[in-house]
Amino acid sequence: MQSAPDFECSGPPASFAYNATGNRLTAAPHVSALLAVQYDHHLGSDGVIYGRVDYSWQSRAFYDPTNVAILSQRPYGLFNMAIGYRSPGDAWSAQIWAKNLADEQYSITTGALGPIAAHAGPPRTIGITLAHDW
Repeated sequence: MQSAPDFECSGPPASFAYNATGNRLTAAPHVSALLAVQYDHHLGSDGVIYGRVDYSWQSRAFYDPTNVAILSQRPYGLFNMAIGYRSPGDAWSAQIWAKNLADEQYSITTGALGPIAAHAGPPRTIGITLAHDW
């Protein structure tokens, strides 16, 4: 039996090497971009109210050195936003935020040890953050 040219036996029967020359790195999209806009409204000596909107996008990412499509994530984008308040001197802050507003379904990793499994990225998430800087 002859092995495929990209695979090479190197040692015990369960040890194989794969020649990934020319393939993309694992979990490294070729292109990723972030566009963010934030507006700060200063309230004089009463602090700052702000609003932020951002959109991030990435091209296909492979999760295996073979670069097979079934073990990859198609291109996707995420839309996030936040509205918040920062006290004078940034001693404390409050923020209402939403991530993945379009509820995009995507995976952050996949693997195959028998059946193919994926770890899903977080769904639409809305929250409040209160912080104090000691």
